Amino acid sequence: MFDPRPNCYTHVVEATTSTRLVYVAGQGGELSPDFAEQVQQALANLRTALAAADVVKVTALIVHHSEERLAIFSAALRAILSDMAPALHVDFRATPSAAGHAI
Repeated sequence: MFDPRPNCYTHVVEATTSTRLVYVAGQGGELSPDFAEQVQQALANLRTALAAADVVKVTALIVHHSEERLAIFSAALRAILSDMAPALHVDFRATPSAAGHAI
């Protein structure tokens, strides 16, 4: 995972209330120009960040949407979540939020 502090955010925040809440942000796959490899990196980062948490919602931003990219993302997400079935929001973008990011 890269250091997000220069961009004024953190990757993981835990809020302790009557319920344990964990928020995760910024898990892009910036290390490869290949979409499938970016998905694998982003989800490996997510797995690390959520090692001891139950996932209740996933929001993914996918650049240059296609059925192929959605299938790649869905298969990779299914592989790391096992039996969990969180809410899922996929936002399709025409341009990346950072140079080289496709997810």
